[in-house]
Amino acid sequence: MQLIIRNINFLKKGIGKMLKKNFILSLLFLSLILSPCCLYIFQTNQIVKVNESDNEVNRVIPSTPKSSAYAVSEKWNYTTANTVTAVAISADGKFMVIGTEYMTGSGEKYNSLFLRKTKTNETVWVYNTTQKVYSVAISANGKYIAVAAWNYSYLFNNTPSADKKPMWTAINLIPNHRYRTVDISATGDKIVLADYDKGMNGGASGNIYLLDNLFYSGNKINDVLWYNQTKFGDITSVAISGNGEYVVAGISSTAGPCDNVYFWKITGYTLGAEHPPMWGYNTAFPISSVAISYTGDHIVAGSSHDVAGDELFVFNKSADNGNPEWSHSLNSISVTSVAISETTGEYIAVGGDQIVDGGRVYLFNRSNYKGQPMWEYNPGSTTQSVAISADGKYIVAGTRWGIPGVFLFNKSADGVKVPEWSFKDNYFYASVSISSWGNYIAMGGEYASGKAHLFYHARPVPPALLPYIADDDDDDDEEGAIPFGNYYLIFAGIAMVALIVIMKRKAFLKQNK
Repeated sequence: MQLIIRNINFLKKGIGKMLKKNFILSLLFLSLILSPCCLYIFQTNQIVKVNESDNEVNRVIPSTPKSSAYAVSEKWNYTTANTVTAVAISADGKFMVIGTEYMTGSGEKYNSLFLRKTKTNETVWVYNTTQKVYSVAISANGKYIAVAAWNYSYLFNNTPSADKKPMWTAINLIPNHRYRTVDISATGDKIVLADYDKGMNGGASGNIYLLDNLFYSGNKINDVLWYNQTKFGDITSVAISGNGEYVVAGISSTAGPCDNVYFWKITGYTLGAEHPPMWGYNTAFPISSVAISYTGDHIVAGSSHDVAGDELFVFNKSADNGNPEWSHSLNSISVTSVAISETTGEYIAVGGDQIVDGGRVYLFNRSNYKGQPMWEYNPGSTTQSVAISADGKYIVAGTRWGIPGVFLFNKSADGVKVPEWSFKDNYFYASVSISSWGNYIAMGGEYASGKAHLFYHARPVPPALLPYIADDDDDDDEEGAIPFGNYYLIFAGIAMVALIVIMKRKAFLKQNK
């Protein structure tokens, strides 16, 4: 360290003088100054393309016509013995969790829960829930996986294991209730879980629970951080903000003095006791899906009804008496799924179903809503699931019945909206997920058996995001900007060493004249 300091001081004293007398030194010094600029320019402007040889399936899926879309290639697909009911991918795209219906039998394909490494298609672990998996969620860092599976709810970590066991299991916190929906915070420290009654105890009701990842005993209601009971309807959908501070739930009630959207602030509770919501709102029709932005500032909910009441509601967390900022009627399109861009809550994706002429995919701008969506698209069949990248620039939708498939859109709306890319086969894709930057697309479906797919979308990744998105051992082309820039760093280092050596040599010769 002292040697480095002496060299720096030496440079400071003599560099100006030397540069005036030596053209070569001047060039070296100029390259040293310009190197960081070159590094920035080449990193931020390099075009990223798919490396076809890196994909196991090694094929680009035929897509609809596109003008400026990035290529999409299939990295792998995986066939299970029964229907794939739920998929989720970590924010960085490194891990994908797959849930299926339960089927008796031996071997990996008969298990009902999998964690796979997206890069290599390696199975990290499998677990047989012995129940149908209804909902899965994975923390942004990929370390924790939450599962709702009928009589059981589980929390796993992603540590490789041949005989995987959950960190904890929640078994029927309320007798005869069933788990159907779950969500997890970005760090995995908070889990929101909901059950429903569906008349098993004489009337429809449900409970929402907040748990943490240390919920080891897992079988008593007073082990939860807090809970809340809805007495007039099942809880159909829950979501927790990425920062783990807010929770939203959608209720299926159509009767009684019951709100259909509830919003909680997580703090201020008594451990193990019932925790009232900050506000509630009665949509008068069942809520099918809810979503929340990372900070919890913005909430979206969609309602579904056979005849009327199909509507999108947009709230902020400090909603005045629970009233929405705005709502939009979708007429006869029943909302099946909603998603919101996490970083700003600016863009809202909506999937819908219409019996007569197929489903819909919509994109709304939350803060610039003008009474209509930015665009809509009719895939020709029910849109069962939608997902959106964190910045809202890419939307993926999965359809079932009619013409099943998966569609990728960008947020811009120039003329008639068409997907940038689509994938169609005989499977009904009821669950889709997209990584935070939109580079990985996960989907799960059913036909004679179940199937899960992983696709790579070659959207350029900003250099600042590479440490968070790219795997250290991943040779995907999204990391291609780094080696080219490193040449400039190496050259800058050589230039500095050369300056020091030449200047010291000149000083030595001067002293010995």
